[in-house]
Amino acid sequence: MNYVGIDPGQTTGVAVLRSSVLADVDAFRMPDELEEFVLYLGAVPDPVTYVVEDWVGSGALDRHAKLTIEIIGAVKAEAARRDVDCIAQQPQARIHKEDEARRLIRESGLVHFMSHHVSALAHALRAAKKGG
Repeated sequence: MNYVGIDPGQTTGVAVLRSSVLADVDAFRMPDELEEFVLYLGAVPDPVTYVVEDWVGSGALDRHAKLTIEIIGAVKAEAARRDVDCIAQQPQARIHKEDEARRLIRESGLVHFMSHHVSALAHALRAAKKGG
């Protein structure tokens, strides 16, 4: 099973787990790289489950909040198009997997990485542990 963890936002982090092994991490600047992001999601082979952080803001929706909501929608639309599972996780769901995510990213040889990479991988790790 492949899990694609997604930390949506102006910089959207993505991490791919293939059979519980870190296969890739990437980041996309939104909205400029939205098309590349959707193509990236579509290129991950089946079976795949998308795991997106379900950001729910409070108060007024500024342009960053609206962009995040649109990215979550794009992930859900791509999952529907491919007829694959999409899990929405609350931000706090990743917390217990962040140390493991940092370790796996460092072990992969990536020296310079962002919190977006860590958050995305932590979401994928949590989903993989739960079995989807």
